[in-house]
Amino acid sequence: MKKRRLHYHLALPVTAIIVVLLLVNIALSSSLQRKQAEDTMRDQAYILSQNMSAIWDFISVNQSRINYDRDGVYNQKGLYCSKAGLSVGALFSKRTDYIISYAALNPRSEQNRADDFETEALVAFADDPSLEEYTAFGKVRAEEGYFRYAAPLRMDGTCESCHGGIAGEIDETGYPKEGFVDGD
Repeated sequence: MKKRRLHYHLALPVTAIIVVLLLVNIALSSSLQRKQAEDTMRDQAYILSQNMSAIWDFISVNQSRINYDRDGVYNQKGLYCSKAGLSVGALFSKRTDYIISYAALNPRSEQNRADDFETEALVAFADDPSLEEYTAFGKVRAEEGYFRYAAPLRMDGTCESCHGGIAGEIDETGYPKEGFVDGD
């Protein structure tokens, strides 16, 4: 009988320790897998945002080529950075599970009105100009479980003709200028 008790006194603590170690291992593995998945999603979103920014920049720096005819006459063609970005984003979104959008607190078009996540990101970018990305898990169009990624488009000299200068003045695309300055 004493031998049997000795087995239980030894077996129960050893079993409990093994169970605890297994649970800790499962928790750590799960946490590591989640972190790796988040890192992969952030890396993919970053690359995609850089590609979209390159499209935006390409159109922006080529506005004079787009809008001036061969004889040097200005003729606004209606192809500008935001139209190109929105169009490419919409085409890409149709072909993939990704959703690409542009957002602003006071947008030129209602389709670009910031949702709750985008508002948080825009406020964070305004509060900290060194911030290059903003991420969270949340809803998209009332559906849970999306990884959300935001990157800022900052005002620079190529944006000035449409977004800089005197706020309210009509730009070449027909919209009122926001009066932004470099870095906004």
